Amino acid sequence: MLREFLHNRHTRSANYRSGTSDHPRPHAGPESEPSSDYTLPPFESTIGAVLIEAWDLVVKPMKPLFHIYGISEPQWRVMRTIEDRGITDATTLTQICHLHPPSVARILKTLEARNLVIRTVDDRDRRRNLIALTPEGREVVNVLSQQVSRLTRELPDRFGHGRFNRLLAELRMFSVTGEIE
Repeated sequence: MLREFLHNRHTRSANYRSGTSDHPRPHAGPESEPSSDYTLPPFESTIGAVLIEAWDLVVKPMKPLFHIYGISEPQWRVMRTIEDRGITDATTLTQICHLHPPSVARILKTLEARNLVIRTVDDRDRRRNLIALTPEGREVVNVLSQQVSRLTRELPDRFGHGRFNRLLAELRMFSVTGEIE
């Protein structure tokens, strides 16, 4: 059954790429139509792979620090965002931290159980929970922030400050140009 599924999936994918699929390709106009001999570049040459590699380069040195405090990198993003913004809600955390809502819900549950965050009901909208760091959570963020900032200061030093700032500006611009549908 699995073999059949994988074979069918591979066949559908190959048919789609060759143009013999029952499902038409998205079409943006004749000038953007790829030639019939178009092939995908090797994965390691794609922007997705390069961004993942860069992400790993940035986050990898921080992981041992997170491990000392028993938090994951996504938990750090959530705690850091709460520290930056003050009291906030789960929807805001989802958007800013680039996490799915169920992940944020699990993270908040874990952090709350460890007494690192506290949730309260919004007086103006009883359906909405507001999240804040506890004093213990704030202490973890403050200590980790000092160590993480040391690591992140090394990146522009190694890459060159001008190049680093241009890279950030270009990536921000790339991010706001719109999502691929």
